[in-house]
Amino acid sequence: MFIADILSVVDTDFILNLCLSQYLLVYTYQGSDNDKSYNLIRVSISIGGKLLNRYFNILKTKYNKENDCNISYSDWMDKWSKESEFNYILDDSLRTVLGCKILDILESCDMLKKVLTKPGVTKSEYVLKIVENFGLKDKERIVSLPTKLPIIVKPKKYGKVSGKKLLGGYLLNDEKFSEDLLIEKKAYGTMSELSDNNYIYDMVNNINSTPFMINRVLLEFIQTNGYKYNLLIDAFKGEGNESNKLTKYQENKIKSHNGKLLLQDSILVIAQFYSKFPEIYFPVRIDQRGRVYCMPNFLNYQSNELSKALILFAEPGIIKRDDLESIGYLKAYGANCYGGIIGKSSYQSKLNWVNKNIDNIVNYENGILLSKAKDKFLFLAFCIEYSRFYNFYVNEDMMEFKTYLPIQLDATCNGFQHMALLSNEKTLFKELNLTDGKSSEPPKDFYNFLLHKIKKEFENKITSNQLTDESTGGSYERLNKFVWDRSYVKKAVMTIPYNASRRSMKKYITDSLIVKEGLKENDKDNTIWYTDSERNKNILINDKDISLLINSIMWIIQNDFSKIKKLIKYLKNIASIFNVLELPITWTLPTGITIRQSYLETKSTSITPFMYSKVKLNLKVTVKDKYDKRKQIRALMPNLIHSLDASSLSLLLVEFYNSFSNKNVQFFSVHDCFGTTCDKVFRLKTILASVYTELYSSESYLIKFDDYALNVIENNTDYKVDRLNRKIDLPNGKSLLIHDVNWVMNKTLISNSIITKIDSQYIVV
Repeated sequence: MFIADILSVVDTDFILNLCLSQYLLVYTYQGSDNDKSYNLIRVSISIGGKLLNRYFNILKTKYNKENDCNISYSDWMDKWSKESEFNYILDDSLRTVLGCKILDILESCDMLKKVLTKPGVTKSEYVLKIVENFGLKDKERIVSLPTKLPIIVKPKKYGKVSGKKLLGGYLLNDEKFSEDLLIEKKAYGTMSELSDNNYIYDMVNNINSTPFMINRVLLEFIQTNGYKYNLLIDAFKGEGNESNKLTKYQENKIKSHNGKLLLQDSILVIAQFYSKFPEIYFPVRIDQRGRVYCMPNFLNYQSNELSKALILFAEPGIIKRDDLESIGYLKAYGANCYGGIIGKSSYQSKLNWVNKNIDNIVNYENGILLSKAKDKFLFLAFCIEYSRFYNFYVNEDMMEFKTYLPIQLDATCNGFQHMALLSNEKTLFKELNLTDGKSSEPPKDFYNFLLHKIKKEFENKITSNQLTDESTGGSYERLNKFVWDRSYVKKAVMTIPYNASRRSMKKYITDSLIVKEGLKENDKDNTIWYTDSERNKNILINDKDISLLINSIMWIIQNDFSKIKKLIKYLKNIASIFNVLELPITWTLPTGITIRQSYLETKSTSITPFMYSKVKLNLKVTVKDKYDKRKQIRALMPNLIHSLDASSLSLLLVEFYNSFSNKNVQFFSVHDCFGTTCDKVFRLKTILASVYTELYSSESYLIKFDDYALNVIENNTDYKVDRLNRKIDLPNGKSLLIHDVNWVMNKTLISNSIITKIDSQYIVV
């Protein structure tokens, strides 16, 4: 009855537009890696959500007209949920059924069809496919614009007035839809909460109010010379044998190529449109851990390299002719974008490299440097800006240079930085560029540091004949001979603080290598072999070797850095205790946000949503008030690290903005990476160091985390926490033992200080 009411109220034009847009979306994405656009369940939930939103908008408009008022969308939803007998069914099951009604129309018109696929050995799912020969030709390249785009006026501000939340961001927020500042997480029990006195609102409003513009010079250069300089990718040329049968590797290669092509085309189309406006804005929201995310899709400063390079600040930073420090940061950034050996060299070496290559930087159209640059789009953006700067510098009549280029600064393995500071693992401070960085020396490289340790481990295994497991025969020798580069292990190592599975780590490594096809060296089990490049095509490793490499990485992390190992054990212990007590794992941050980690269990339910088909879909629905205990334990460390990362950003940005009197501040963030103009780089780095020092130095944050966790237990249960003996006595006579944070850091309760000051030239590079 409720579904029939929704479909009868929603206007026909909206339904027809929804059908057409969904058809174009599936057509655009089919064959790409973005399975969200053609997975049947995801698509139906998305469509159903749009239908529900339209339905409630119509009811709200009718109510306002009949009662001569202007009730907001969120107030209307509160009113409806209290009064409606159907409020209990507003879940993914309802959205799926509604969405499938639209898919029924598309299927009956021979536009789309549902196909059962098997993405895994034990997994099957329905996906949507385009019906052959309907409407568009396969060779046509079309772009389906996202539902969320940049806006051309300042976003509304988030906040709280008289206890009521103000919903900011897009101008129609709380008029046509309702989006809280915190992004809702599915299968989550208790939401995180902002205190009345928090830094988050100011941080988000400041980021939202920063104007940007499209780099028109770069956009025009790409459109004119993109293929000439191999900046753009073109349609896939085809691959396969004479029978046109593709291997799994070839299929994945085509999917990956198509996905990148789609993203590229979408970014360029959006950039072309917004290049007409002097200012554009990218509204952001935060997740349950406080991390900032851009809401516009495709084109934003958190997207890929092409997208970042196309974005400039709309308000300039000012460089004086004699401001050698700011000029130096501009040059060093260019060397970073060029990459290679120079990108990892000392600050002074980077300046020298730019000085030696000024002619080819200013005359970038000759392609000499552009063809060799690692980050081609970002390097091109630098060359365009430096060409402007050079014209200013040789013109003695000009005293100031206006720079719009974001200088992007990247933290050194940020997850490990937080883990080292949390656990007081001082042996890693220097390797993570937290101390002692000098401009005359190159920055430390944590990934090369680990690779050196791993190689020594391989050599020790080989020379000491420790190959006790015959199944690894030859693996250590192959791994030791392989030409390793930091890029092959970077993503796998980077995700260790976030509890990446070994399967994921293995995929990160294999994705950076080249599959050596057609190799049958007595491989009865179809072993896959990899090479790093055609240059070293005879040096091969296989899947088992890579698994052994991952084991070696994890062994080194857990045995060479004892305090980090203890930190991991401590966090698992805390999570296990909260599981036993059936409480959400709760901690607070100095920014005024209280994190409540509360993953709930899910169960599968089967529905038959189609009108003329008996196809059943299996949906995962949340089991209320029942925690997913395994996920609670597994997720604590990554969520804590992410929340500290987000907290550092909030504290940095508030202090950064407050340090300028005119409020003409250029800033953006990609989580642990920051962007500002070169005249503000030194101040940003100085403030970031002070934020880290304040967070971890006067009293370890881990001690504050521990104290708050124990307070939560005492305030939400009838159990008494014995803090001296680190235990909780249960009614059954058993006790829950709590690991001691001072055991983690090898400290006493009297001495809480970790370090006096974090100071390094390369805290971000």
